[in-house]
Amino acid sequence: KPISNVALGEVYVADLKGDTLAYLKQIDVGLTGFYSKPTEFYLGLNDVELIHPVFYMNMAEGDTTTNLFHWINQLSTGEPDTTTSSSDFRLDCNDLMITNGFFKWDDNNEAKLPRGVDWSHIGVDSLDLHFSQISIYNDSVNAFIHYLKLNEQSGFELDTLHGLAIYSNSVTQVDHMLLKSSKTRLEGALQFSYADVIDYSEFNEKVY
Repeated sequence: KPISNVALGEVYVADLKGDTLAYLKQIDVGLTGFYSKPTEFYLGLNDVELIHPVFYMNMAEGDTTTNLFHWINQLSTGEPDTTTSSSDFRLDCNDLMITNGFFKWDDNNEAKLPRGVDWSHIGVDSLDLHFSQISIYNDSVNAFIHYLKLNEQSGFELDTLHGLAIYSNSVTQVDHMLLKSSKTRLEGALQFSYADVIDYSEFNEKVY
C-alpha cells in the first residue's frame, strides 16, 4: 500500500554545499501524488503541518540562483545544476500550517543596509501561518492566506496578513487583503511589480 501520511521528527536538509537549508523539529505530511520525469517533477500534498521549522535561503556571491532552486533542480533531475536549464517543478498542497518558524534570506551579492527592512537580508522569527490551495510552478506561487504573523529583524512586526496571494518573478500580489501591524491597518489589494525578483534588493528604485 502506498504511503499517504508521514510523520517525522528532527528532519535536517542540507543544500548542495553542505550548509543548512532547512531543519524541521516535527513534520506531518499527507501525500496525494508524486512523479519524476526528465522534464518535470511533481509533488502533491494534502495537509502539511510544520512545528518550529528553520529555513536558511541564500544566493551565493556571483550566482543568480538561490540554494533552494539548486537543490530543487537536483531533486527533479538527479544531477547538480551546472547549467541555466532545468526541468519543471510543480507542487500542489491543500493546506499548510507553520508554528513558530524561523526564516533567513541573504543575497550575498548585496551589502547589508544599516537600518530598515533590507529585502536582500531578511530575518524572520515567531512565524505562524495558515495557507491553503497552494500551487507552485517553478518560480510562481499561488495561495490563499488565512493568516500570517511574524517578527522581522529590523523591528517590523506583522500581526495579521490575510488574502489571495500571487508571487512570481515579475509580480507579488495580494487580493482581498487585510494587513495589520502595531501601527497600520490596510484593506484592499496590494501589488508589487518588477523586472526580476532580484530587484527587491533595490526596492525603492526598481519595484513599483
